[in-house]
Amino acid sequence: MFWKTIDYLKANLQAPPGYVLDHLHLDEVDDLIIQLEKWFPEMKVSGERCHLTRDFYQTKCQLKGQSEDHRIFPVVVKKDGKIVSMTTVEKDRDDLTVTARLGVVDPAHRGKGLGKLGPKSVETMGRGAGAELAYFFTTLRIPQEQILSEKAGFTLVGILPSSDREIQADGKIRRVPEAIYAKDLTGKGLFQDHGLSLTDKATALWSFLQNQK
Repeated sequence: MFWKTIDYLKANLQAPPGYVLDHLHLDEVDDLIIQLEKWFPEMKVSGERCHLTRDFYQTKCQLKGQSEDHRIFPVVVKKDGKIVSMTTVEKDRDDLTVTARLGVVDPAHRGKGLGKLGPKSVETMGRGAGAELAYFFTTLRIPQEQILSEKAGFTLVGILPSSDREIQADGKIRRVPEAIYAKDLTGKGLFQDHGLSLTDKATALWSFLQNQK
């Protein structure tokens, strides 16, 4: 399960007019970290606060120009050569899956259609790498990410209570839930019954998930 190049992503996914998809380079990391802290202040207490350290990109990410095949591929979107959005996609070679680690857009460029690129980048890079399933986690505090995931063909498969953290107005940190969306990349379907043995509650949930529209 190896990543395709950014050229593969560009050939299969189009950015909004005036914006360009690109692959993060090590030289861009330090400035990007500064921008992330401005775009998403809560990141410093969230589960993805690793994105605020240079070591994360150097040791975990497949950066532009590198020959190593790391687990995480950072896709960035640029406007006039400046990074205005990023999605990090992580692969699991054993499970043949890809998952969105982080999706963030510069507030000054929100409402331009960049958010749609998040789930689509995960799916496209997943297909290119030979993944069988793609996962996308979204916050439940606002509906936009949920709407984008559903429009991209992802199916809600569960909710993780207290899976992330946020800073409240009074400065206190509280736990918040996230939704889990999934998309089958094989054509076999998400809900295959291979001799399942379910409790009544599990049966009700399985039936509900199968019948989502």
